[in-house]
Order: sequence, then C-alpha cells, then structure tokens
Amino acid sequence: MYGFHGEAILLMHSKVLRTNTMNYHSLPTQILKDTYDYYHAGELPLVVHLDDPATDVLLDFKHTKALYVTSETSILEASHEMTVGNVHILLVTDELQRVIGVVSSEDILGEKPVKIIQEKNIMYKEVKVNMVMTHYTHMISVAMNDVKKAKVGHIIQTLQDARQYHALVIEENPITEEPFIRGIFSLTQISRQLDFNLSPHELFTANLVQLQE
Repeated sequence: MYGFHGEAILLMHSKVLRTNTMNYHSLPTQILKDTYDYYHAGELPLVVHLDDPATDVLLDFKHTKALYVTSETSILEASHEMTVGNVHILLVTDELQRVIGVVSSEDILGEKPVKIIQEKNIMYKEVKVNMVMTHYTHMISVAMNDVKKAKVGHIIQTLQDARQYHALVIEENPITEEPFIRGIFSLTQISRQLDFNLSPHELFTANLVQLQE
C-alpha cells in the first residue's frame, strides 16, 4: 500500500519514536496533604513595605497584559478601557503601535480635560487622549536590571527626586539587543499597596525616613 519508500519512512519514524520514548522518565510524585494557594499571575501583593522588593509594585508586562489606547482615542473610551481592565494607567501608542506615552485616570478625571474644554470650546466627549497624556519625552525610565536589586523605597525616592508620578521600566531584548518597555511604576499604584494611608499626592512629598520612624 505504501510502497518500499513509504514503508521505510514509517519504519524510521517508528524507530525515532521508540528511541525518544526511552529517554523520558517519570517524575517523582507525591500525595497532597493539605489545601494550597495558587500562583496569582499578574497580581501584585495587597500590602507592601518600603523595604520590600521593587518588583512587588511593578506593573510587569511579562506577567500582565499591557493595555493601551491610541493617541486619537477619546478620553471617554480610555476611561472605559481602564474600568474594564481594572487599571488606572494605559500605554499610549502611535499608528505603528510604538509607545509614545501614558495616560492615567488622573489625566482623565482631573483638571486637564476641564481646561481643554474651556480653551478649545469643545465637549468632553471630543477630548482626545493626546490632549491630556504624558508624552514619553516628559517621562523618566529605569533599567530592569536596577529594578531587580531595588526596594520599594528606592522607587518612591526616584519618582520624588525626578518630580514624576510614573516611570517606565526598560529592558534589553537578549536576541536583538533592542530596548523595550518591560513595565511601569506608578505612585498611584504604590500608594494603594503601601502600608501607609497616604494618597499619591501625599506620597509624592512624603519624607521616607520619617515614615519609617
């Protein structure tokens, strides 16, 4: 049915399968003796301290899908994306899906839209993300290699010294050696997790030494 060549190929394939199977072995097993928690992918700790690893407050795109909108998206739609994604900050991309900045819930719900509506004499639904976003040229970034060695307190101090509420985290692609955005730090997110009852604005000016006393 297969012919000589077909049978030869089947025989060779069968030998390969048998050979490969012989290289596998069963792993050690055990019976569970209790109930266990499970790994919460993409979920940050509910409570952190200043001396905890900085990665505990990092929105890490390696573990959490990066949510984004284009610069021409309306702030109403951006706000909806935040609500659905349960986040307070979105990446903003251009037509090539390259990151050109971020937009936060503060940008959308704060004074920026109000001023734009008054200045341009437009309706709220006409306000675009590019009118309220923070452009990447006005942001700071930190290297992932430094983040891995840092504490939460280091990140807060970095943001305070730079007078910034957000910082992008940059990592180098090991294959192409091109930098890419690994994640983002946000004072709003940190304030929600930190074991002090401080708003993002209070944390922005807080003395970290005094907080530890």
